[in-house]
Amino acid sequence: MTAQRTKLILRILGYIAFFVVFFIASLAITFPYDRLTTYAEAQVRRALGIEVSIESIRPTIFGGVHAEGVLLGPSLTPAPGAGPGSPYVRVDEVDVYVSWLGLLLGEYDVSFDGVVAGGETEGTFEQNESHTALDVEIQALDLSRVPIL
Repeated sequence: MTAQRTKLILRILGYIAFFVVFFIASLAITFPYDRLTTYAEAQVRRALGIEVSIESIRPTIFGGVHAEGVLLGPSLTPAPGAGPGSPYVRVDEVDVYVSWLGLLLGEYDVSFDGVVAGGETEGTFEQNESHTALDVEIQALDLSRVPIL
């Protein structure tokens, strides 16, 4: 290979790398995270049959999302004439990663880790045509911060 050909290949690879980095940065900056928040709330509500509220969502480095201030419960607002309010669980922060290969194959393969009621949690959720599985590990949970229990 000649020096000119090597320079040409390096220049082309440089342009491709610049385009990819610029595209990913532009996508991250202009992505409509408020719409993603609304969509995520609706999907959790539909899938689990419970109310959910998410304060904020932002991307993570490795293709997932980081959510903060997630409230889960049968009702997030007190019923008329009710006492102090309906029980709910507050997830302070959670990182969620979805397997893109699994989505292409028609399966859901989600892993997550976060902070719930002063404790740490991590787990996986898998769903395909033949089975649904949820595996959750929780450490140092403060039960006084989980009114539903």
